[in-house]
Amino acid sequence: MNRGTFAEQKLEAAKHFHARGMQCLPCFRKASVLVCERRKRCRATLTYYSNNYTGAGNNPLRRLEDLGTRSFGIILEFEAVILPTTLNIERDVWNQLACEENLKRPLDYQIQCAFRRKPEYVISQVFNWTNDATRIRLLTSRKCQIYLQKTFLSTSCIETNLFFLSQLKKSNIRYAIYSSQLSSEELARALKELNLCVLLEGDFRDGQESSYIFGRDSFTYGLPDTELYLLMAQVLGQLPIKCIVFSDNHLAIEAACELGMKSVILTKTARSWELSNADIVVPSLQGLSFRNLQNLFTLDVYD
Repeated sequence: MNRGTFAEQKLEAAKHFHARGMQCLPCFRKASVLVCERRKRCRATLTYYSNNYTGAGNNPLRRLEDLGTRSFGIILEFEAVILPTTLNIERDVWNQLACEENLKRPLDYQIQCAFRRKPEYVISQVFNWTNDATRIRLLTSRKCQIYLQKTFLSTSCIETNLFFLSQLKKSNIRYAIYSSQLSSEELARALKELNLCVLLEGDFRDGQESSYIFGRDSFTYGLPDTELYLLMAQVLGQLPIKCIVFSDNHLAIEAACELGMKSVILTKTARSWELSNADIVVPSLQGLSFRNLQNLFTLDVYD
């Protein structure tokens, strides 16, 4: 049976959807538009960086230092480096929230999709619990409270990372911390309780937050959108290609690769095919040195 050419079949399908008041493949159309807008915004920002980066001024020695291997910025994910959070902890947090609010318990597949994404997006788009803005804010706030209660029970894991952060401080390497789960206020309070404020740039006195911490309210789009990393590179005073992202998931790798950033992934259980584009994959920061980070930019200097 001859069903006509591909163009005729596509036209027939479009008429079928239009007759029923539906748009043809709305989810794919929306996704393609968002990706296109994200790439346009990324290209425009990178062009601005390349045309307006004057950190070295007219000093050739300063410019040589900035373009060498000793000058770079570090971007740290709070849930991956400071308080490592596994998928099992995230599953317990979401299940407890669902039980408290009498909501449908999310499936394991949905929890995997929600891992490291903004809670507002997860509640409305992944779990489909509600679209009411007020309700979403209340659920997000309660989710963060449960998350902090569960993660602060195992604060001994920070001891292995404290030495690494202090070494960055001694080497005059600027770094910033972001969280996709906590707001800027909640993140600043958590860092104070962990006694990590002295290792951060900025001012924590008189209740002021450091300019080097970024909560979920600091950016509109969550990863893998590049908005957050571009903002953090600007605050650090570095080009995106001179920044290293420390995380534990493929969303960070995707955003870092799109900007030309380096990526260091801390994981023991992730699938290898998800991390193929990462520059370094290590189980912890214990065996990572300043020389390892410098070597990431060696090939860029001599290319």
